[in-house]
Amino acid sequence: MTRPNVHKLKQEMCEIGRRIYAKGFAAANDGNITYRIGDNEVLCTPTMVNKGFLKPEDICTVDMEGKQLSGFRKRTSEVLLHLTIMKERSDIKSVVHCHPPHATAFAIAREPIRSACCPRSKSSWGKFR
Repeated sequence: MTRPNVHKLKQEMCEIGRRIYAKGFAAANDGNITYRIGDNEVLCTPTMVNKGFLKPEDICTVDMEGKQLSGFRKRTSEVLLHLTIMKERSDIKSVVHCHPPHATAFAIAREPIRSACCPRSKSSWGKFR
């Protein structure tokens, strides 16, 4: 795997974090972003940092087992889920997950989310074009 421009990727991760926050897809410190940069290296957003205000220097690097290799902020514990996905699917190079407040409310209430409320779901795609 050719090593990409790490600083540029960190900047892009920060931009994605800003967009997630601006759209209300993550409240406070919710959600995380990872990007695989090598066979055994993954960029990772830190724990306890609002994704809307990330700076490139906040992004840390972990190995494929989750051991932090660099960065002054502590890596998120949720990186282990991201790494499992990357290990299971070698074609997956990045994972972005967030905790949209409305979806979280449905989960807490143990209520299903109708697929028609999600504009990207196959069953509702034609309705939202």
